[in-house]
Amino acid sequence: MNIDDNLLSVDVGYSYVKYIYSSNKKIISNKIPTAVLELAENSKINIDDIFEKKGKKYILGKYAELKGAYLELDINKLIEYAPLFILKIIKDNKIDCSDLKIVTGLSIKDIDKANDLIKEITNYLGENKIKTSIDVLPQGRGVAYDFYYEKKDIPKRYVVIDIGYNTFDFISIILNQMDLDDSFANSKGINLILEEIVSNIKNEYSIEYSISELNANLSENNHFIFYRGNKIDITVLIDKAVKNYLSTIKNICDTKAKNSLNVAQEIILAGGGSYLLQQVSKEVFNNVFGNAKISFIEEPEFSNARGYYKRSVKK
Repeated sequence: MNIDDNLLSVDVGYSYVKYIYSSNKKIISNKIPTAVLELAENSKINIDDIFEKKGKKYILGKYAELKGAYLELDINKLIEYAPLFILKIIKDNKIDCSDLKIVTGLSIKDIDKANDLIKEITNYLGENKIKTSIDVLPQGRGVAYDFYYEKKDIPKRYVVIDIGYNTFDFISIILNQMDLDDSFANSKGINLILEEIVSNIKNEYSIEYSISELNANLSENNHFIFYRGNKIDITVLIDKAVKNYLSTIKNICDTKAKNSLNVAQEIILAGGGSYLLQQVSKEVFNNVFGNAKISFIEEPEFSNARGYYKRSVKK
C-alpha cells in the first residue's frame, strides 16, 4: 500500500507503540502493546507473526501480552525492540517501503540515545531490505505540535505534561521554543499508579494480578478485574492511587519547575497516562497545578505521533 508523503510516524512507548500514517488523504492510526516474548528453541508456537533478530525469535503485541510477556521498563531494551515493532507495523499495514521516511521520538531523559535508536532501526530494516530515513524528536514536543497545529492564538508561555507508562516529561515552552532550563523528565509515569493498584489488589483480595493486564484494562476504561468467575470493582483503589500520584508529581514539579507553573498561561496534559488523570475532579487539579488553564488532548496517547506527523508534513 502506498502512503501519502511516504511518511510513517511511530511513538514507541513503554506500554504501547502508537503509529500514524496517511493513505489517500485518510489518516490511519493504531497501537500495539509493547509486549515482547522471546521464544525458546523448543517452542511449539507456530504463527505467521514471528520476528527474528540476531538469531532469536520473538512474538509481539497482543499475542505476547496474552502469553504473559512483561512490559519492559529499560530504555536499552526499548531501543533494541523498536525495529521489530516497526517491521510489524509495515507488514500488518502492507506499507510500500520505497523511500520510506520514519519519524519517531524519545523522552527528553533518553534523547541522548537518539543515534542509538536510529542505528538500531536502520540496521534491522536494512537486513530486511527496507531502506529508510529516520528523524527522532523529543516526546512532549510532539504534543505541542499536535495541540497548536494551525492555531493562531498560541500562548507566549505554556507547559506540556506528557505522562507515559514509564515516563514523565515536563516541557516548558517560551515563544514556541523549548526552555531547556525548566524542562525535565524522569521515570515516574503511570507505572507508579499501576504498581500501587496491583499491590492493593494483592493486599485486599489475595489476588496476584499483572501490571500489563491491569494497564490493558484501564486503557479501555475498565474498572473491573475478573478472577475465577468473579467480577471485582477496583474503582476505589484506582481513585486512591491516582490522587497519590498527583501529590507525587506536584512535589516534583514544585521542586524542578515551579517558575514555569507560576507563569504558564496554559497546561496541556497528554500521553497514555492522562486518561487516568481525567477521572479526578478539576478541584484536585487546581490544588496541584494552580488555576492555569488546563487542557486535555483527545486521544492523548496518539498525540506525540500526530504531532510528529504534522510537523514532518508541514516541513
